[in-house]
Amino acid sequence: MNAARRAAPMSSAQDGSPAAHLLLRVAALASNPLTLEVAAAIQGNLVGAALVGYERPTGSSLQGLGSTQTRILSPGAEGMIVAERDHILPHVAAAIAARSPFEGYLRSASPDLVAAVKYTCSFARNPELLVGDRMQRLETWSRHAAALGPLHQQLQGLQSPASSRLMCGGAAPLLIEAAIQAIGWPDRLFTAHRALGFPTWGEYPDCGIFRPCERPATRSYPDLPPDHNRMLVKRLRAKWRDADVSQRETMSKVTEKTRAETLKGLSDGPFTFEEMEAIAEKTGTGWHALERFGVAQGQEPDGSCKVRPCDNAKSSGTNECLTTHETISCESASFPSLVASLFYELLPPELRALVRLVHSTDDVEAAYRRMAALDQGSTVVAIYDTVEGDVRFYTMPGHNFGLSAAVLSWNRHSHLIATLARRCFGIPCGAYFDDYDICGPDWAAASAKVVLRQLHLWLGVPLAEGLKDVPPREINPFLGVVTDLSQFRQGIVFMQSKPERIAKLIDSIERYLEHGIPSAEARHFFGKLEFVRSSATAGRIGRAAIGILRRATGAGGQSGALDESVTAAVVREALIFLYFLLPRIPRRRFHFCGDRHSRPPIALYTDAMYEAKAAQPARIGVALYDPLDTESRWRDLSTEVPARIIAGWAKREQYITQLETLAPLVAILSRPGQFRGRDVICFVDNTGALFGLGKGDCKDADCARLIHIFHTLCLALDISVWFEYVASGANLADLPSRGDRELLIEMGSTPFSHVEWPDLAADLSSSFESIWERFAPRPSTGDKRRRAAVNRAVSAVRGEVPGPLPRNGPPRKRARARAFTAH
Repeated sequence: MNAARRAAPMSSAQDGSPAAHLLLRVAALASNPLTLEVAAAIQGNLVGAALVGYERPTGSSLQGLGSTQTRILSPGAEGMIVAERDHILPHVAAAIAARSPFEGYLRSASPDLVAAVKYTCSFARNPELLVGDRMQRLETWSRHAAALGPLHQQLQGLQSPASSRLMCGGAAPLLIEAAIQAIGWPDRLFTAHRALGFPTWGEYPDCGIFRPCERPATRSYPDLPPDHNRMLVKRLRAKWRDADVSQRETMSKVTEKTRAETLKGLSDGPFTFEEMEAIAEKTGTGWHALERFGVAQGQEPDGSCKVRPCDNAKSSGTNECLTTHETISCESASFPSLVASLFYELLPPELRALVRLVHSTDDVEAAYRRMAALDQGSTVVAIYDTVEGDVRFYTMPGHNFGLSAAVLSWNRHSHLIATLARRCFGIPCGAYFDDYDICGPDWAAASAKVVLRQLHLWLGVPLAEGLKDVPPREINPFLGVVTDLSQFRQGIVFMQSKPERIAKLIDSIERYLEHGIPSAEARHFFGKLEFVRSSATAGRIGRAAIGILRRATGAGGQSGALDESVTAAVVREALIFLYFLLPRIPRRRFHFCGDRHSRPPIALYTDAMYEAKAAQPARIGVALYDPLDTESRWRDLSTEVPARIIAGWAKREQYITQLETLAPLVAILSRPGQFRGRDVICFVDNTGALFGLGKGDCKDADCARLIHIFHTLCLALDISVWFEYVASGANLADLPSRGDRELLIEMGSTPFSHVEWPDLAADLSSSFESIWERFAPRPSTGDKRRRAAVNRAVSAVRGEVPGPLPRNGPPRKRARARAFTAH
């Protein structure tokens, strides 16, 4: 079919074109006096002041609760805790007066989320009134929807066939449009796209709700190869012919899932190539199919492999034909903990002790499929249909899982609904793609879910029923991370990864120890590891090991180049450490009460020097200020680095970065009791050490090992360290690193009475284990239960009887260390 006959995207429609005419008619309905009247009524009944308008995010996260430094500022950057000073004493004066940057756990909450929590708290003395208020708000919105009925009928006459087909009964798009206007939402094309279809190629208009990011198209959709569909038929036939038993089973499951979608009305087919050509000839539009393939995703209830159909919009070239101006920002798994921190702060103490905080989740089934596509020819899928025994095509009114445009389009839906829930109904709600989490007191939970479900009905996209409608509980998963609110009254919240997720990673590591890491799986595997590491525990533990694997497979950085200096033995050591760590990861804990962050932080200065020809070639210096140290507020260390430490590192001409990385580790290792449970601001003048320690990884193998030990120690001692650059001329520790204690003596500093050096000969697992045994608190009953749950999940994946995981990797692989190969 001639590519020139493909539908033009709405954003590029010329004046006088059918698309432009439809846009004007939809806009007229959106600006109808009745719509404006409803918008004014909604605006007058928001749950808090200053909830009109929107400030688009600048980062990938919308809001969240953190306990780890997320960025290391470069020398001279704005926003440093202590602005750069040229001399020691001015810098010291500012440093010892600085407050802990971890106050509030680096909380970032949107104004409307805070308003929703305040609204809920206002009913804490009379909870039954909250339910009545929300139901009254729903009833008011229902009256607005009924009043807009005649306009809805007009809009239905403008909707594309795909939009009419996918929009569920009871939809009230102009009610949603009125709400968009009421809250000052910048996405002014949302209603038009809902009615006429969302662009899948060409110019995708900037909706103004996500962070700016220019991604111009690199190809022209009308100029894609005209023989693509015929070649796709040949390729799929060849794939079936050459497929092994496992691959054919996957293709059969893709066929099963595709046909099930057809029964649900989410697609039509199957069609032969000739039938597709006839449809295109009749409708006067072109078509450019996407190859559908299966991705393994857990297990079905019967124990067989679960397969998710995905459509390859990359190989088809479709994604390269899209120009976008923004990229999504999402909620994080910490959302329930963030809301808990707000409730703990805003509830009166006498009422807080009576509140049982819960959270629930909801999901939209086949969310992408329920958004109408503007160009139906761009969403056609091709499979080898194992029922028909040949290639068949299926047309889809909605979006494919694989289209870049679908990510923006759906998140416009869920981000809007979550915002409306917060601003118009006082529901502490967050959305990540098609997953929602609602957190609040148990007496507010049921009404919140009712509102969210009704909002989705008015949107025209119903929430899922059954297992995906998770009821409110104190302990629930969100985004694969279990948040435990059962100790909220004591000001404690826990986060931990689901045992099933840990088990899948452990299963993958066992396979990689045997056969190596396939390059096709590397980035996906490391992404999962990093998510589990960052969401399940505090600190930077594990990043050094993941960094080793990234460099060994070429999955780190933009170049994708292999680091040949990373040996097979080092990679195996990193894999075994992660195998050892995953079931032992301590739960991430947020503590909202107590005086930890109200206590002043320790100011820690560290430095090092190396002169190969000097009598003492390697020295480190430390100076720390602790206002809670009743014996001596200032303490310092000026010492030579033992030759055995240098001998354990790779031979090089200069060791300064390694020594600068070593200094903070020695400081804490030598005085663990003083640092335990404290916030620390560590000033470092070497940027290599600064960024390595701050990020938790370094390309240099010796630094990476030191960083691994450092973050293990911080995790075991419950230390939060904030790293900041200090110019050498202002670094107090520069003096003791050269044996000069004169100024420190004047300041009343006491030298360290004991110096301890790390064991650099131990492997990653042994160094973690030895530090953990010495400094970490004993495992709680909850920790033991969690490890047992992980063991059971691993056994379920293997199909074995549950048992403890060995320390040094799978038993069947202990007898011989297999060579590592990056496939």
